[in-house]
Amino acid sequence: MLHEINWPHEYLPGTTDNFASNEVIIQGVTAAEAFDNLIDTAIWPTYYKNVADVEFDNTKGTKLAENTRFRFKTFGFPIEAEITEFEAPKGDQPGRLAWHGWAEGDAETRLDVI
Repeated sequence: MLHEINWPHEYLPGTTDNFASNEVIIQGVTAAEAFDNLIDTAIWPTYYKNVADVEFDNTKGTKLAENTRFRFKTFGFPIEAEITEFEAPKGDQPGRLAWHGWAEGDAETRLDVI
């Protein structure tokens, strides 16, 4: 497995209006523990203060899973989202988690992110 982001062609860095990538290196936490924190939306506000009102369309509970459709607010903006990659870490292999998120608007104002 590659340890790089699988960018869909239309989102390749350098080809979009904006690009940002965040990385945090933490000690004393396994990849499985980090993954469990990322998929449990109930604890997102403990480490990301700009998230609110997480709701699921096709999954019960608070944990993301493969093909989950969900919505949340960030900075007060409503975002619709769908999981596009979901693979838990196994052994020495990293996990993969990605989603496509969007906010409605016209072609000039629509937010569309991976």
